[in-house]
Amino acid sequence: MVDRSASPAPNPLPRAARTIERPPHWRASETGSHIFWTSLYAAGLPTLAGLAFFGWAGLWVLALSVGSVAATEWLFVGLARRPSHARHGGHQHTLLLGLLLGLTLPATVNWQVVVLAGVVTVVVGKGLLGGLGHYLWHPALIGRFVVQVLFYDQLSPDKGWLLLDRHHLFFGNLHNAAVASTYSSWAVADAAPGASAFSQGYPLAPIAEMAHGSGQWIHHAVAQTGQSMHSSAGEVLFRLTWDRLPALGDMIIGAVPGNIGATCAVALVVGGMLLMYHGHVRWQLVGPFLLAAALAAAICPLRIAGPTDHLSWQWLPGFVFYNRMPVGPVYVAFHMVSGELLLGCFFFAGDMVSRPITKSGQVIFGAGCGALAIVLRLYLFMPGGAYIAILLMNTLTPVIDRITQPRAFGH
Repeated sequence: MVDRSASPAPNPLPRAARTIERPPHWRASETGSHIFWTSLYAAGLPTLAGLAFFGWAGLWVLALSVGSVAATEWLFVGLARRPSHARHGGHQHTLLLGLLLGLTLPATVNWQVVVLAGVVTVVVGKGLLGGLGHYLWHPALIGRFVVQVLFYDQLSPDKGWLLLDRHHLFFGNLHNAAVASTYSSWAVADAAPGASAFSQGYPLAPIAEMAHGSGQWIHHAVAQTGQSMHSSAGEVLFRLTWDRLPALGDMIIGAVPGNIGATCAVALVVGGMLLMYHGHVRWQLVGPFLLAAALAAAICPLRIAGPTDHLSWQWLPGFVFYNRMPVGPVYVAFHMVSGELLLGCFFFAGDMVSRPITKSGQVIFGAGCGALAIVLRLYLFMPGGAYIAILLMNTLTPVIDRITQPRAFGH
């Protein structure tokens, strides 16, 4: 027999080597910090565009948003004695939340509104509703929604919206604004003497007026010019897209009033492509989101007044032509490049925590977000309709994951 008592006991591993982190244990090629930094770089593009068109006022709102979120996070972690997530990119995530929150706000909002939105984002949206990596609803959208309800006049489409003119980019005084006597396009218009900015209406207000049945302004304008009162759907959409809405080129480059980070379609698309290139946002979500939004805009009816001011529903406005001009597709294009649709698609709906896990689930999630965003925009005329649509679909994320989760063989 072998005397085992004489054999030396194996040396135990050092304590550090025996420490097991919390699951999952599959080591990914990217850390949380790297993912959040990439998102910050991508969000820098619409941030730069917003600073160009809203100047110091936009910078003040963004700085206040980031500062309030960071200060609240520090106080909340200390007072609630929550563990710090600095090792897992907690600091970068805090900066990202503050920046994204600021991008959803107009540059003219009061500072109290920004601070309250930052506090709600951290305490309610992130802290009380799950914490880093566990929240159901996007925290920044929670903060934005609360201040929208409490301070509707600050974010209302009915208030005056301001935009720097082309001679005062970045450094102009946004509050030194006046209504331009003539305005066809931002690229050729000049601010009133002594002013550095334009005061305009909300870009999408005329579309909502038509959806609500208050589009009779078209016929009033026709009557004043003494022209025919013929009001076919093509003529109505022609006057809407060419006379009432901003120039499509202005909306693509971001030279329209709106929220700080939700006006420049070019910057948002490039930033979104960067996120998709790194795999942080999947095409299975972005594609259905944009496709569903375009289809909803093309199909959802508008209320159009006839020669006797009788209102009737016009379905399929996106497929209307007028004198061989594609007024319907142009109308759909306005929806796609305006407002918060692209910002919500790339930077909020694609959030890794609050979106579904499965690819098929992301298809359902993205399509629901895009269609709901257009419906809310048209018929409820809610500022930030895409943000609310994303929050509603976030609520369904667990259900979507459950019904799209692949089943193991035998179960």
